[in-house]
Amino acid sequence: MSSKQSASGEVSLRAYARHRGVALSAVQKAITSGRIKKTAGGKINIVAADLAWAANTDLAKRPPDAAAFDLPDLSDPDDDIDDSDAPVTSEYQKHRANREEIRVKKEQLELDMLMGNTIDLADAQRIIFTAMRTIRDAIMNVPARNKDLLAAEKDPARIEALLESELAAALQSIDVKSALKEQPNEEETEDGSH
Repeated sequence: MSSKQSASGEVSLRAYARHRGVALSAVQKAITSGRIKKTAGGKINIVAADLAWAANTDLAKRPPDAAAFDLPDLSDPDDDIDDSDAPVTSEYQKHRANREEIRVKKEQLELDMLMGNTIDLADAQRIIFTAMRTIRDAIMNVPARNKDLLAAEKDPARIEALLESELAAALQSIDVKSALKEQPNEEETEDGSH
């Protein structure tokens, strides 16, 4: 029998927390929730409290690696092991995991930007605009280049073949890579004037 344990097996809340290997707050929470009871003298009966603790503990809320009634190493009495109500802990763990996931995504995005694997939205929009304008210009120049040749042609099949040939040539002549590398002219305004 410990020097702090009375003859009736009653101990203080702090001593019972050390006996269970949990934080004092876990014992206080167990008393508040009715899992265990204090004696009339405000102490804890170890035997009765151990039985009540085991009977009133929801094993589904215990960590998966915790045994039903294994006592942890009591060499560090200030250890804050807390097996109190798990919903608070699991909500916290969910929020923490969510925050960590966001942090990892943000760091990955920053790394991708540093490595040049991503571009700014405004740059992407400018690149798309430039590429589409280059394609449009190449296609729209086909009629101007071929109007005289097409006007002299009387055979519809020959006109269709010429148009297909000229459109294919116009599309093949587009150098998308150079169009994507072009920077917009800073002197050029939105309406296209200089």
